[in-house]
Amino acid sequence: MNYMVLDIETDGHTYRKRICDPLDKRNKIVMVQVLSALQTGIMVRKDLSTIDFDGTDILVGQNIKFDLLYLWKDP
Repeated sequence: MNYMVLDIETDGHTYRKRICDPLDKRNKIVMVQVLSALQTGIMVRKDLSTIDFDGTDILVGQNIKFDLLYLWKDP
């Protein structure tokens, strides 16, 4: 089974009392960190389009629903 650990770091603008709200257009992704079972080592990226999710069975992350909202916003 292939897994990928994902963490997204963003700007810190507050919108409707929510820090780093993915629905606020001012907030941008500043760094993406990925650890994949298919690739060795940790990859640090600024652009989600350079990450290959093909072959990933399980996506793992701390507060993953926050990161998934950013993936949904910027597929």
